[in-house]
Amino acid sequence: MKNQKFWPKAEPIPEDEAQAMATAVIALFDRWNLSLEQRSNVLGGIQQTTLDCWRRGEFEPIEQDLAIRLSLLMGIHKDLRTLFIEEDRAYAWVSTPNSDFDERPPLDSITERDFSGLYRLRSYLDTAIHA
Repeated sequence: MKNQKFWPKAEPIPEDEAQAMATAVIALFDRWNLSLEQRSNVLGGIQQTTLDCWRRGEFEPIEQDLAIRLSLLMGIHKDLRTLFIEEDRAYAWVSTPNSDFDERPPLDSITERDFSGLYRLRSYLDTAIHA
């Protein structure tokens, strides 16, 4: 099933915003201690060479699917920083088994190539903030 069925056609993210999000996501993945395979999967199967380019500050245009993933990751990061006063707890939460995720770490749900796991995690955290 194509992701476009879930998301309406959106205006492209301006290049400078996309680059800022890509840079922030690289730092976030470092804090989450994601493997290269996990990083690729969270971003929909992105090539390692693209991630290497981002780390060097070299960017190509970002497609809608990837822009959505970056946006969801930024929202997840924001929500975790809102929920946890201690920064280390916010970053560790994604890899800690959780009863709301069938005793699995929330990270497991977002490392599938389908970005519905990212969307579900973002919704879960938004609900926790507004409960």
